Amino acid sequence: GRFADARERPLRFAAGLGHLAARTPGVSYLPVAVEYPFWEERLPEILVAFGHPFQPPSGIEADEATRVLEDRLAATQDRLAAYSLARDSGAFERLLHGGAGQGGIYDLWR
Repeated sequence: GRFADARERPLRFAAGLGHLAARTPGVSYLPVAVEYPFWEERLPEILVAFGHPFQPPSGIEADEATRVLEDRLAATQDRLAAYSLARDSGAFERLLHGGAGQGGIYDLWR
C-alpha cells in the first residue's frame, strides 16, 4: 500500500483486503473515518464516523469485495468531511470533553 490524502478519490485499496473479505464470509467489516479539524480552540477536535457494515456473502469475488469496501469507506469519509466543513457539532455524540481555552498565552491572544 501507500500513504494517501484522505480526500483522494477514487479510493483504491491494495488487493489484500478484498481477498481477506472474500475468504471470510459472515465477518463484518466496518468503515471508520477520522478527522482532526480545528474549529474554535487551539487544539483540534477529533471526529469519528462509522459507516455501514459490510458482511461479504459466500462466493463473492475479491475484486467485488474490494470495490464494496472502497465505496463504503469513501461514503463514510465524505459524510464526515461534510459535517466537519459545516462545523456541525450537533451531528456528533460527545464522548470526551476537554476544557476550553487552557492555553495560557493563547487565551490572552484570543
